[in-house]
Amino acid sequence: MKFNKKTTIIALAVVVVLLLLLYLIIDPGQSHFAPKCIFKLLFKYDCPTCGSQRVVHALLNGEFVQALRYNPFFFIAVPYTLAIIYSAISNDRFAVKVKRVTHHHITIYIFVAIYILWWILRNTPLWPFRDMM
Repeated sequence: MKFNKKTTIIALAVVVVLLLLLYLIIDPGQSHFAPKCIFKLLFKYDCPTCGSQRVVHALLNGEFVQALRYNPFFFIAVPYTLAIIYSAISNDRFAVKVKRVTHHHITIYIFVAIYILWWILRNTPLWPFRDMM
């Protein structure tokens, strides 16, 4: 069976909606079925994306402040990632402008620096919400 672009987008949208419904209902922090972070299981430290499932659950349940406490980096990484995806799959003028920014070497260096600094900070006593992870 051959899939065209429209069918693929619809299928992906259905999967995303189903996953969002699942995260609305199930709290990944309390569920034994939610995937666990391999890095944390192996090394006992949080990775930069630890808490992302709980962020999604908190946001879907209207708990914005709690979501920020779980992982503020999520609010940088997700829009940046979506902008990269958008600029990769679209050919319109706006996508070209977005690509110029998201793929610029300075933007990438800044993102990587924030990623590394966040990874270090969240595993030190300086991060006030460490016990929530």
